[in-house]
Amino acid sequence: MKKKIFSAFQWTLAFAAIASTLLTSCKKDEDPSPAPPDSAKVFTSVVSQGTVTSGLADVTGTVTISDGTAYLKLIGTSTSNIDHVYITKSQDNGSMMGYVPTENYTDGSNNTFQAGGTSGASYTVSNTKNFTLVIPVSIRTSSAAVSDVYRIWFTNGNGAFTLPAKNLVLGPVTFTLNYVANAGPGYTTNTGVSLGDQYATPGSLLVTSGQISALGTADYNDSPNSADLSFSELNSAGTDRTGTGYNGGDRGTGDMWLISPSVRGDVGFANEPTTPEMPNVTHISEAPGTIDFNTATGTTLQNLSVGTGTKVKLTDGGTYQFITTDGKKGLIKITSLTPTTASTGGLATVSVKVLN
Repeated sequence: MKKKIFSAFQWTLAFAAIASTLLTSCKKDEDPSPAPPDSAKVFTSVVSQGTVTSGLADVTGTVTISDGTAYLKLIGTSTSNIDHVYITKSQDNGSMMGYVPTENYTDGSNNTFQAGGTSGASYTVSNTKNFTLVIPVSIRTSSAAVSDVYRIWFTNGNGAFTLPAKNLVLGPVTFTLNYVANAGPGYTTNTGVSLGDQYATPGSLLVTSGQISALGTADYNDSPNSADLSFSELNSAGTDRTGTGYNGGDRGTGDMWLISPSVRGDVGFANEPTTPEMPNVTHISEAPGTIDFNTATGTTLQNLSVGTGTKVKLTDGGTYQFITTDGKKGLIKITSLTPTTASTGGLATVSVKVLN
């Protein structure tokens, strides 16, 4: 009889242990990711609709090569669901590249940001409108380090690193971490970007935010606000696109231009997007002869006086200045230029510097 009672007691203890383990396991899964240690450097942005245009969400901070890890903290509020997070990173005024964290993050409201996500996103999160996202980033140990810049935006539906305006809900937010005290304005550089006019295979639309890149027509139609400039063959006055069938113009008899996407419809491009997807208005002009693209700094870009023109005729080797819809100034250097002919499209290779 004692043996049966002891066996029942053993079973009771076993069930209690199993229940305790299950409860502990569930609690662990539901707990938010651990907070940064008190000694860590945390840079915080509060982002909601309307904060980015007034510059309230961008953050600039200072780090040192001994910091190890810093944390980018975003406190977000949206009227639409958030599905994806896109992050690009630039080091020492270099090119912006897609950045994917290595770990998931779960905030205090049990919103889980899955690293890597889907459709090439940095994170995927399921339909949330209020969140706190904390991103650990590695601090470099090189004494030559100047800056790390992270640009972050949130979409409702799929976006892309090269389409920063596609399905955009919040952002972009820019975190600038400077290793050098009193660093000047930061900028992004990309060289060797290939553009084609309306008759060539490479994309003719230039993106200067997100990843600096060229967009083809399909991507442009999908996200007009992602493109800042258009490479095109126009007549010598810049008032009409050339080519057989376009107001009697002859393909290959015009000149190569960079124009604001907002005026493509005015110079003969059919089926241009309209409100609410009105293409960006970018102002552009020839840069002063005193400006050397190769040595231009962030301060150089900040001091550019672009004017209000929306078209500029190109020459091989020329340097041009622009300012985008969101107020970012930049320079474009034409490193090679091949005009349109009767049988081939025009081509250009450009280098770009634009303020972060």
